[in-house]
Amino acid sequence: MKPDTLAHPPTFELSDGVLSLSGDIVIASVPGIEKQLLTSLKNTKTLDLSEAMRIDSAGLALFISLFEFARQNGQQIALNNVPESLVKLSKLSSAESLLGLQ
Repeated sequence: MKPDTLAHPPTFELSDGVLSLSGDIVIASVPGIEKQLLTSLKNTKTLDLSEAMRIDSAGLALFISLFEFARQNGQQIALNNVPESLVKLSKLSSAESLLGLQ
């Protein structure tokens, strides 16, 4: 598989304040979904990652950006069903407090 090919293209759905993300949240997919996620964030209370397949450092940066955007707009969001890989990556990057993963 080429590095820019996604095995699981990302999708998301907003329902009752829960923004559910699925697929690969990686460097190849983040630029294509960031603006749409920021737009959806205003009606979001929770990001559900139960269907996320892969998350790399670009995905971590995306979540940090989403959380910062929410804070700047007086909004608080939570992460649910966080994959262990994202928890480890956030700890390695000392970013767990930015995502409420302490």
